[in-house]
Amino acid sequence: MIPAYLFLFITGNAQVDTLHQYYDAEGYEIAAAKATFHGKRYRKDSLYYSVNYHIKSHRIVTEAYYSDAEYSVNHGLFKTYYVNGPTQLDGNYNNGKKVGVWKNYGENGKITDSIFFEDDEPVRHFQINNGMVERSFVKSSNSNDVLVTVFDEDGKKDTEGYQNSAGLPVGIWKTYEADTVAGTKTYDAEGQLQEEILGGYIIFSKKNAPKKDNSKKDKFTMPGTPTFPGGQPQFDYYVENRIQNPIRRRYKNLDIFPATSRMTIIFDTDGRVKDVIILQSIHPSIDGELRRALKNMPKWNMNGFTGAEYRLNYSLRIQ
Repeated sequence: MIPAYLFLFITGNAQVDTLHQYYDAEGYEIAAAKATFHGKRYRKDSLYYSVNYHIKSHRIVTEAYYSDAEYSVNHGLFKTYYVNGPTQLDGNYNNGKKVGVWKNYGENGKITDSIFFEDDEPVRHFQINNGMVERSFVKSSNSNDVLVTVFDEDGKKDTEGYQNSAGLPVGIWKTYEADTVAGTKTYDAEGQLQEEILGGYIIFSKKNAPKKDNSKKDKFTMPGTPTFPGGQPQFDYYVENRIQNPIRRRYKNLDIFPATSRMTIIFDTDGRVKDVIILQSIHPSIDGELRRALKNMPKWNMNGFTGAEYRLNYSLRIQ
């Protein structure tokens, strides 16, 4: 990692001629004979230019333009590099404020983040993996809320909704299957879940939650045994539409179906899934999909369960 000291505002006496400075690996100024980095500053293109080199490799590690002779106000190109050569970060300043597109790169040269700034404020942010957008953040034009969109491995929408300035979900969040809305979650201004709809069924409603009638027995519910909201039919619907169908579509070329995965699902005392242990694997990538989908399940009804955690042994067959 290149020292942060070299990334930011390196100051010194302004000169028309080149000013040379030397730094150790931590970014502190040091004698040239012991230095790891060599910095130069001089006038260039009517601006003030600062560039730092890694002495052994002779590669540039940072370069930037400034509008003032004190090298305190960035103006124009700002760029950093990995020690082995590839670009790490590039973008532009206008009088000390970030503008336009800023990009972060991995050491393999591929973009990992692309952020568009207006007057130093991030307006659009795309997180990228192997050329595919995994997540995007777009600032609302009339509030401080940000539209968050999560994409699956095929580049299709998986989840979308707004989060507030504190990073909490607000309003309606949508989940998608095959480009169609499969469910929604509605949050209040404090990020508290108010309602969840899956497959056209209300599986949770804080406002209209029915009172428990102990005089009637649910054939899917046994005292002390946690159950999925809405009972077994809604659990079957969730498994079919959020797990089996997506996995069948995504991995149809693996020629491994039908196949069965066996696992232990561990619930916390509040009904949330806190871990999924795969006992019989279908495929490493599919194991990850199973964990993600099961951990994203709504909280289960604990039905009077009083233990420290509940473990459910579960087998899932994908045809």
